Amino acid sequence: MSEKRQKTKKWLRKLQRESWQAELLVSGIAIFGALQLPGLVTDFLDWALLHLSDKFVFFVMLIYIYLKISAFILIVTFILHFSLRALWVGLVGVNSVFPDGINLESKIQSKDFLLKAKEEFPEQISLIVKLDRLCSVLFGFAGQLSMLFLAINIDIVIVSIIYWLIDKFFGATAASFFGKFLVVAATVFSIAHFVLSSKFLRKYAFVKRWHFPFFKYMNKIGLHIFYRPVMYLTLTFQTNTNYRKLATGLIIIFFFMGIIIDGIDRSNNLDLLVSPKISKSNALRTDRIFFSDYLDARPSVSGSILTPVLKSEVLSDNFLEVFVPILGREDIYMDSLCEKSSENKGATQEERRVLRRAEYSACLQRYLGFYTRDSVRIENYDQIKYQHPHDGEQGVLVKIPTENFSLGRNVISVVKSGGTPGSVSARYNIPFWKKE
Repeated sequence: MSEKRQKTKKWLRKLQRESWQAELLVSGIAIFGALQLPGLVTDFLDWALLHLSDKFVFFVMLIYIYLKISAFILIVTFILHFSLRALWVGLVGVNSVFPDGINLESKIQSKDFLLKAKEEFPEQISLIVKLDRLCSVLFGFAGQLSMLFLAINIDIVIVSIIYWLIDKFFGATAASFFGKFLVVAATVFSIAHFVLSSKFLRKYAFVKRWHFPFFKYMNKIGLHIFYRPVMYLTLTFQTNTNYRKLATGLIIIFFFMGIIIDGIDRSNNLDLLVSPKISKSNALRTDRIFFSDYLDARPSVSGSILTPVLKSEVLSDNFLEVFVPILGREDIYMDSLCEKSSENKGATQEERRVLRRAEYSACLQRYLGFYTRDSVRIENYDQIKYQHPHDGEQGVLVKIPTENFSLGRNVISVVKSGGTPGSVSARYNIPFWKKE
């Protein structure tokens, strides 16, 4: 048995010595993969806005925030690891070629200068060892974060599905109770673990008996398939490093990641997730044009169309063509604005389907409003339900006769109702030019 252990230790030591090669390879691949994540997360947000109802906004926001934070933390962590490991490789290479470091026999500087330089910059063996340990710890930390964030997002998806099923079969009240129960349970677990970990309570028998089993099974529920690797790495870091420094470092990382994410999110559609009402001032501006407002100017690889767009900034046809996407969560306004008629029980399924479509089209007429630059409401236009070929966005294609506009510069205002007559949930101003 001892011989087998000796062989295992030798194999492990050899693996540890050569692990830097695998670390560099995995870090390079991880950096490439992590750099794709922010775009994929934004695509997920666009999809959720287009297809999911208002009931799932909270869960979508949780998934989005965790994915966005984890993406940027992983990018920073793996780039940092790759850079430090590359520095380590360089130092090891230089040390193997020039083991004595600075050559005191060189004539490039005076003897006194070189002696003082040698004292300031001795052989870098200790730095090489410290860098090696730091890179290994940083690599393990990145792996821990990857698994932790993935586990949390899986939990959110599972909870979202359960919430949807409860809402569908037992109603909104039961679903709301389920959500509140989970929040309370998570809060109680966090507080209980913090209290039981205090030095004051550690000596009591009931704490010794119940603390670890409680900690174990609660984390098994939350981390599931990632329980063992995540908790092993977490406890290893906590018991071998200064816990306060570790916690402080994590808070600083999350703080700066939050600043970065806040700056980046200003360019995406996160505000549409927070509220269906438009908060971007750009939507109301008429003093400049934005390429995202015109189909012929949008890049082919741009994200989903989530706000009204014109075919072009120059009107040369007999009709101004406007595509207005209808987001999934806008149903709350349309349901409040338009009453559904009671279905005729004697009607066939096809007849009921035709009736629902007619009601939806009539509701869209009430929900959407179009105005000229002088705030005159346009009444003579035609609209039809339309799935846009850009990314399959569902919405309305509107054609407005050019007689409603004057030659030269114009502005079309697209207004969405707030659910009651006279109220407004969103307004978009889009400049364009009418040719002769």
